[in-house]
Amino acid sequence: MNLNMTFPVFTRFQTCPCYTLRMMTSYDELIQSMPHVIFEADHRGRVTLANCQALATFGYRKEDLPENPDVFQVIHDSDRIRARRDFRMVLAGRPVEATQYTAQKTDGSTFTLLVLPWAATREAGRVGVRGIAVEMTGMPTPHAGIPIAVGRVTQALEEERKRIARELHDDTAQSLAALSLEIQAMRRDVEGLSSRAAARLQQLTARADAALEGIRRLCRELRPEALEQLGFVPAVEVLASDLRTEAGIDSRAIIRGTERRLLPGTELALYRIAQEAFSNARRHARATEVVIALRFNPKSVTLIVSDNGIGFEVPDRLADLAVQGKLGLSSMRERARLHDARFTIESSPGHGTTVSVRMPA
Repeated sequence: MNLNMTFPVFTRFQTCPCYTLRMMTSYDELIQSMPHVIFEADHRGRVTLANCQALATFGYRKEDLPENPDVFQVIHDSDRIRARRDFRMVLAGRPVEATQYTAQKTDGSTFTLLVLPWAATREAGRVGVRGIAVEMTGMPTPHAGIPIAVGRVTQALEEERKRIARELHDDTAQSLAALSLEIQAMRRDVEGLSSRAAARLQQLTARADAALEGIRRLCRELRPEALEQLGFVPAVEVLASDLRTEAGIDSRAIIRGTERRLLPGTELALYRIAQEAFSNARRHARATEVVIALRFNPKSVTLIVSDNGIGFEVPDRLADLAVQGKLGLSSMRERARLHDARFTIESSPGHGTTVSVRMPA
């Protein structure tokens, strides 16, 4: 799932010394409970949101902050130009990968800050930048700390997926189900309905049921219960089955080797990579056939997803996938890197795409 969500208008949150947004309580609690900096800045770089951890990380008190402070004032002079350049790139719609900057506290001390930014959008388009930042204090070296920090961010995003799925299931889905039942009851109980009114109520029932099924499908994508309850291989087979029934794409799973359970983090990473590959095949590749192959070896497991879609030109450096706007493929690569996996992409225009991940078991 893409987490570039559109949030409501931001406002002051009186019970916490920080900027926050007026949302459902669960989202407020999520933002305030995260041990990382959460921020948003408008197109001029003025801060419109910062959680309590942001103030603590940079050593600020609420009374020290001006109204809508400059987001770049926490970046050291040596990196400020580079930070402004990356900020403009995100505003222009060019993705920027997690990047390290030298940041500074109010007492003048400096530290390494890892920032993962993305565009903040409203109905009118891009209006600023929001992101997550992690203080790298205590990491052995800047490069050694990147996988740890990105792993923390990934874990936090997975927790957010679960929270959103629960909210959708317990609130929105239940409301839609109740609405559908009410409309059906009205069709039965109201006497003297014209044929036109009855047909209209039937259409409304169909729309409510379709919306309910869409919410349930989104919940399954956000929180893969098949993975939690049945295991990795059955969950992958469910992915292939859903692609057949929902998108009409001929898809199948091929399992080789001795099937076994893997570490939960390994299974989740492989599942998300497979899920993203299936999503690309359905939404972008115009594929009519997708094959997912799993090969279990004693010391590794290999996942291969191939489609017969339109394909594309693979950049010489996979790190450039994000720059080209291929965020799904870039996220697959990052997940693989977190698990010391070998990640490859084979594709060319008109000849489909094959994604391969060989991960230590």
